[in-house]
Amino acid sequence: MTESEKFLNVMIRKESLSFFGVQDENILTNICAIWHNDRNKHWRWNEVEQYDDHKGKILDMAAGVGTFLLYGLHQGYDIYGI
Repeated sequence: MTESEKFLNVMIRKESLSFFGVQDENILTNICAIWHNDRNKHWRWNEVEQYDDHKGKILDMAAGVGTFLLYGLHQGYDIYGI
């Protein structure tokens, strides 16, 4: 499990309890699995990284759960999502 996955798992559990009272481990495990299942992430980043330009900004106009954004932040990109 990557550091970003670990971080998201902790935050999902914390916020699910805080905002929704969800403590069921099976539900939380499924939520985490869905959150990390971005099948297109690697293809999209291959397209971005072919330009080898960390100076510009990236706007993800359908950021979903933010997996693509988190990867970009960890790679040093100036990235935003809606």
